[in-house]
Amino acid sequence: MSPVVGKQGFEATFARCVSKSRGSHPALEQARKGDPAQLAERLWPCLETLSPADTRAVGVELMGRFFDLMSTFIGADLTLKLFHRACPNAGLSTLAVSEIG
Repeated sequence: MSPVVGKQGFEATFARCVSKSRGSHPALEQARKGDPAQLAERLWPCLETLSPADTRAVGVELMGRFFDLMSTFIGADLTLKLFHRACPNAGLSTLAVSEIG
């Protein structure tokens, strides 16, 4: 995603996803505070406190929110292509844009 939105754009968008997800995942509260550039360093300790199922739920929500935001910014087609390019084995190629949102 960075080639399209830039490093700072990616960091800010992902920080927004963490912020929006903290209501359903309170463990994210500590991760969202501070510079978006250091978000990953703050996120890992928060995730380590969770069960595997809760960690998976956080990941699903964060990726869903990120996909939704990117689709708003650059469109669902381009977002899907970029996700597929970044994660070719994720099964995204079988999705149609109409199935996503």
